[in-house]
Amino acid sequence: MGLRKTVKINVHELASESLPKDVTPLGSNRHFYIWRTDWSLSWRPTSYIEVPILIVKNKNSNGPTLSAWVDIVRNRYSRFDYTFGYGYKISQKDTPSLDIYSGQYYTIRKRLRFGDDMLIQPGKSGYIYIKAKPFHLHEKEYRCVGSLNRCTPTGYERIQEGIREVKTSGSRIIGGARENSLPPYSVMSKIYYGTTLDYVGRLNINEKIYLGELFNNEGSCTFSFGFGIPVGALAAAFGPVPLWASGLSVSFHYETSDSLEVYGGIKNRGANPWGHNKTVYLNTRISRYTYHSGTCNMKVPVGVYIEAKTSRWS
Repeated sequence: MGLRKTVKINVHELASESLPKDVTPLGSNRHFYIWRTDWSLSWRPTSYIEVPILIVKNKNSNGPTLSAWVDIVRNRYSRFDYTFGYGYKISQKDTPSLDIYSGQYYTIRKRLRFGDDMLIQPGKSGYIYIKAKPFHLHEKEYRCVGSLNRCTPTGYERIQEGIREVKTSGSRIIGGARENSLPPYSVMSKIYYGTTLDYVGRLNINEKIYLGELFNNEGSCTFSFGFGIPVGALAAAFGPVPLWASGLSVSFHYETSDSLEVYGGIKNRGANPWGHNKTVYLNTRISRYTYHSGTCNMKVPVGVYIEAKTSRWS
């Protein structure tokens, strides 16, 4: 089961521009604009890495046992979206102002399947991951006159993030669950930096909640972001990418012809098998940035990080 939301997105102006293949004929005064990748600020690993899609921290040692799961079903399309970020001279700023868009454009859309779950003891953590090749491209705009050899920067820059490939065996995504563990500190510290901790609800003993219910964008928004993949945090941890990129997240979800669906959840198992019969209060890590999709403005999850505590205020 999951949450189904209708998608209405209009971000046609975000189409990626390819570089001209040929130089404009000598003597022409025609001007044009191009985007060039700054590889000193970009990250594109050639090997598959562990990409966390659900992180759960069961904070209190006197709390209940938790279970959590992710299901990707083959009868739905799995879709990995682009995240676009725009700004002026953002590479020169410690905390730049970014206009961020997510939605219509995607890097992967296939019928894939994956499933895993984990038990999280009181005071422990766990995460579910997939093997993938993410990317973070930092591009700068240039105004050219006559040829590609006569170009000057306009100052406008953009970020493109996504997943360019997932590791599969047939239609099955390769991944797994790591109990009693968190992703490396270099990654977690970037997730902490790029997010705020928001209270999202509580779970009584033997109660469960689906991830789609946790990340439901209400109001005029008809867009469900789905799982947030922490590509920005991974890029800042492993690549030459500035710390401010840590709050960028890529959307991963399942779709039919007219809807998005999020599959996965978390359950309070009480004392079964190691814990205590206590209610837990759930918080999640939300990006510091506001994302745009059409007329909808959203706060989105980064890495679907869930923190469970026995007191809302502890």
